[in-house]
Amino acid sequence: MTDSEIVNSKLLQDANIIVNNIYDLVNTKEAYPEAIHVLIGLIEEINDFNIKQGIVRALTVKEAKGKANYTLLKEYNKYNKSFSPQIESYCWAIGNAFTVIIQNNDFEDILEIIQDKQNGISRPNVYNGFSKIAKTKDGG
Repeated sequence: MTDSEIVNSKLLQDANIIVNNIYDLVNTKEAYPEAIHVLIGLIEEINDFNIKQGIVRALTVKEAKGKANYTLLKEYNKYNKSFSPQIESYCWAIGNAFTVIIQNNDFEDILEIIQDKQNGISRPNVYNGFSKIAKTKDGG
């Protein structure tokens, strides 16, 4: 089974959602809270970075806040030092996800990411998410 078929099958089986590909979720205006845990479970199982990036983008929704944070941080730290364009794009998508899902308890992990200049093109996205929680830490 291909990675795309695995995603489609798991979404149907575990969340009762029918998609042609992961980008159907990315592009929908409908909420899909029942798919969040399925997507989180799939992220480490999938090897194709285009599909992994689609999963991350599908997790860039308020319903994933507090649920996907740990897994996405783990994925970011697993791949962030790779400099292939495909993986940089993947880490950029993870950074972008944190502009939506970041929570105060992510503060230390996110601070570490933005302070490390080796993290490349994903840092500005991570910083954008960080600035949302840094204001609350300062009392502003």
